[in-house]
Amino acid sequence: MTFFAIEIQEVINFIASIEGFHTITNLMSFASLIKLFVASFMNFVAAIIWFTYWPGQIDMSNGWVWLGMSYAGYHFGRSFVEKQLLGATLD
Repeated sequence: MTFFAIEIQEVINFIASIEGFHTITNLMSFASLIKLFVASFMNFVAAIIWFTYWPGQIDMSNGWVWLGMSYAGYHFGRSFVEKQLLGATLD
């Protein structure tokens, strides 16, 4: 979820930065592809350590709510995998 939130924000910023055809052609260089890869990797790292990303985006004053939301996300993901992908329990 965090990875998608970061990536969507970057895509919106990318689209907003396009000023014309010359900008698009400049973005198709090898250096731009390397920057894109590095930025995507950094977003992946930020998603792994999501607990350091979200305090800057959302008020995190009530830790119990966030702990409950983390467990709910885990439970939903596990249920989804069991029912949709595996058809059996993971235990």
